[in-house]
Amino acid sequence: MFRVGELDRADWRFFKTGPVQLFRSGEVLDQALRDLGELEYLPLRWNLEPDDGFRRAVSKQLKWQAQFGYVDWSGNLDALNDGLRAEPFGSSDRSVIVLENFDRFRERDSLYAFKLLDVLAMASWDYMLFGKALLCFVHTNNPDLETPKLAGRAASWNDKERRRF
Repeated sequence: MFRVGELDRADWRFFKTGPVQLFRSGEVLDQALRDLGELEYLPLRWNLEPDDGFRRAVSKQLKWQAQFGYVDWSGNLDALNDGLRAEPFGSSDRSVIVLENFDRFRERDSLYAFKLLDVLAMASWDYMLFGKALLCFVHTNNPDLETPKLAGRAASWNDKERRRF
């Protein structure tokens, strides 16, 4: 996926620490999305509040009707895993999923929230096998947010907001 000399690309700085990146600053997140846009990444924004809006966005952006013959995704994470197999890569070989309002979503059901991140992390690793790229950006207001391991690795803070010890 990356060749020698491409390790200064905007997406490499995210992939080197894992496919799930945490963002607190909206400005830093927007700049990261602009940087990825220059590399022709397709952004998919999933506002996790309200829950039915989140399910509709997933259904529409992953083309649920075309893939499975029914309109709406139920919220089942096994089904989401299946839905990610064809889309968003029927539209672009490079995509970034942005999860908005993660804090309130996690407050309602932290286990489900972290399982969602795990599904997205696993999908990213799987896509790399086929030379495709999927990143997941999580917008959080919690500067102390830590995740369990996602596909074997915890989510990382982006370079600009990572704490220096």
